[in-house]
Amino acid sequence: MNAYPLSRAGLHVLAAAALVACGGTETVAAPDVCSDLDQDGYGSPGSALCPMPQADCDDGDDAVNPAAEEICAGGLDEDCDGLTDAADPDCGPPLFSFAVIADSHIVAGEQEHRDRLAAAVGWLNANAAAERLELAIVVGDIGWGEGGVEAAKEILDALDVPYVPLIGDNEIHGGSEEQFELAFAPHFAALASKLEGFEKAPAPVPNPQTGAPSYLQNVAFGVQGVRFIGLDWCTRRFEGLEGEQADLHDFPGGTLPWLAASLDASPKSTKESIVLASHHPVHWIELAAFAQDEMGVLGDLLGKYRDYVYASFGGHYHNNAYTDLSDAGYEVFVTDATWDDEVTIRLVGVREAEGTFKYRHELVVVP
Repeated sequence: MNAYPLSRAGLHVLAAAALVACGGTETVAAPDVCSDLDQDGYGSPGSALCPMPQADCDDGDDAVNPAAEEICAGGLDEDCDGLTDAADPDCGPPLFSFAVIADSHIVAGEQEHRDRLAAAVGWLNANAAAERLELAIVVGDIGWGEGGVEAAKEILDALDVPYVPLIGDNEIHGGSEEQFELAFAPHFAALASKLEGFEKAPAPVPNPQTGAPSYLQNVAFGVQGVRFIGLDWCTRRFEGLEGEQADLHDFPGGTLPWLAASLDASPKSTKESIVLASHHPVHWIELAAFAQDEMGVLGDLLGKYRDYVYASFGGHYHNNAYTDLSDAGYEVFVTDATWDDEVTIRLVGVREAEGTFKYRHELVVVP
């Protein structure tokens, strides 16, 4: 992933990053070794002996390769597709964009947290038209405790675009799991007329791991040909530090079967067309995300759809992070919390070219 600075009037852009699919570069006859002078994983000529088989069009610059972001000025072909600057479709306006908001932590007595979430909502409304914004995904730890979920919903309801709230571990361990379901039930019902093919898994379901019902919050829907799958990985089995980890919920009505069915039902006419979203990022971190054995199960499942699953979007860690799981066929993007330090929004522009969806990321700090 290549990071580069961007500017936008009236705000400070903390960072920007994007990943694009490779296109337009032919692989030529390869030598019996990988010749990769700039050590960016792409050789010249292209070779299956290199980490990535496509040819590097400038093996003297590690910022230029088929996976690089096209910088829309300067006359360089950063992504090796044979096109530069305005001639590259990556530099045109997006088909649409979506925003990711994480960890607002709305609880009783914390007015500053509410003000911060309201600032994020205000920025999205002010910039929705210019950014072609069509969706906001709120990836958990939204609000809990007495009046917390309802207060968060009231702020989010001011969004001018549809938003999808996903549950986090703090709603579970703050005793607000059923409260989350009841508060957002009318909102989910309304999304059926706003988002393509919106569906929500029935809740509650019997949880054989706890012997009690669980209000798992699993959804799926489409926007402009991209299929979004919202997933509830929050454990119901543990509390305290162990309660921070993810759980597959591999039982009838659980999250893993929901993911499998949603992947199978998703259209597959365009590559990189499936986006996963959840509070827990889909990667391995003991006691914070998934255990290694669980990632083995997920890797096997997601690997079947490696041409179509673009990325997993999450929160939970209260920072911005990226994990390259391209071996498993997808990448992981974590977005910082709104409740502390800077109010950060992840803005993702979506384009379609040559049968593949391409995504440009900006991490925007709201002034």
